[in-house]
Amino acid sequence: MRGLVTATDRLDLIQKAFIEHEFEMVVVNQSDILDGENNFNLTKLITGESLGEIENKIRKMIELGEINFCVSTTGYDNGAIWDAKIGELCNAHDIIFMGHKVSTAKLCINKAKTKEVLKQQNILVPDGRVCNNELELRCIMREYQDIPIVLKEIEGISGRGMFLINTNQNQDLSFVKYPILAEIFIEGIEISVDVYSRGDIFFMYPPVYKGKTDKNKFEHPLKKVRSCPYILPKHLNEKLISVVKKITNITKSVHWLNIDIVIKGDEFYILEINSRFSGTSRLCYYATDINPYSIVLSSMKGNRIYNYVDMGRKISFELPIFKKIDYPITNSVHIYYSKSQIASLGRITFSLDLMDKEYKTNIESLIRKVSGMEYATEIDKQYNNFVQFFQT
Repeated sequence: MRGLVTATDRLDLIQKAFIEHEFEMVVVNQSDILDGENNFNLTKLITGESLGEIENKIRKMIELGEINFCVSTTGYDNGAIWDAKIGELCNAHDIIFMGHKVSTAKLCINKAKTKEVLKQQNILVPDGRVCNNELELRCIMREYQDIPIVLKEIEGISGRGMFLINTNQNQDLSFVKYPILAEIFIEGIEISVDVYSRGDIFFMYPPVYKGKTDKNKFEHPLKKVRSCPYILPKHLNEKLISVVKKITNITKSVHWLNIDIVIKGDEFYILEINSRFSGTSRLCYYATDINPYSIVLSSMKGNRIYNYVDMGRKISFELPIFKKIDYPITNSVHIYYSKSQIASLGRITFSLDLMDKEYKTNIESLIRKVSGMEYATEIDKQYNNFVQFFQT
C-alpha cells in the first residue's frame, strides 16, 4: 500500500513506522528542507510554491488513485485544519484518511471555544473569558484583584502572543491586541499528555513534565526543560486517564491529541488542546520506544493496541540549545535547529538509561556547553528524582 504524509515534522520517525508496516511513502514538503536535513528514501516528494499548488497536486493524486491512504502528520495548529480539509478530499474519493475532522481541528485551535465546551462538560479550566477591548480587560482585572492574569491569543500557536499581567489598574495595556482570552494564572505543576483515540482504541503516553508554574518567571514554554515520564500517584494517574478519555469523547477525537494541563492539589486544569502530533512526540518516543506514527498505522490495519507502557528504566529530556554543535544523531540523541528560533537556536532530545552512568556524565557535559549550567543542574535534579522513584 502507498500512503501520503502531509508534513515532514519528525520524518525519521514517520519513515521508521512505514518501513515497519511495509508501506510506500509519499511526502508533502511544505518547507525548504526536510526535518533534520537527512536524506530519506522517498517514493515521491510533493513540493510547490504555495499551499494551493501543493493541494492541487494532492487532489490530482487522489483522483488518479495513486495513494491508498493519507496520514495527517503536521505538528502545527494551523496545519491541522489544512490536513483535515485534505481528509475531506480523501473521504470523497474513498481514500483512507488517518487524521481529525475539520470540526475537531477548528474547535481545538480556538482556545476560547475549547474552554467553553470543556466547561459545559464539567472539565476544569482556569476561570476567565474573552475581552474585546481594554474596558472589558480592566473589568476582569478588578474581579480577580491580586491574582495574575494570563493573556492568550484566541488562535495563538507555539506559545506566541501569551503574556502575564498583574491586576494593578495603572498597568499599561496599550500592547494588547483584541479580542484576547484572559484567564487567571494557576500555580501548580504543568504537564502535557499525548493521546491517540479512534473508535475503541485509546492509547496514552506517560505524562510529560514541564515544570512548576511561576508567576515570577513566566517564560516561553520552549525555554524550559521537559521530561518524560512524570510519575503520578496511582489515584491521580487513574483520574488523569478518566479526564483524558472524557476529552477525547468531547472533541470527537479520531487521531492524536496533545493536552496541556496544570495540576493543583488533586485537580487537573486544562489549559489547551492541540489536535495534532505535538512537540513532545519525540520525547515520549525516546522514553517508551513506542513510535506514535506506528500507532496510527497499526490502528489503520485494525491491529489491537493496548493502553500499556512498560517504562523500564529510561527517562527522556528535551531542552533548548544556544550553540551549534557537531554531534551525531542516534537512537537516543536528536538535535533540531529551529527555522523560527522563537526561544533558542534549537532543541536537543535525549534519553538516559538509569544503568548507564558514563553516558549520563557525557550528556551532562554536552548540555553545559550548548545550553548552560542552569539546564544541566535541572536535568541532574529530575534524573535523581526519577532514580529515587525506582529505588523506592
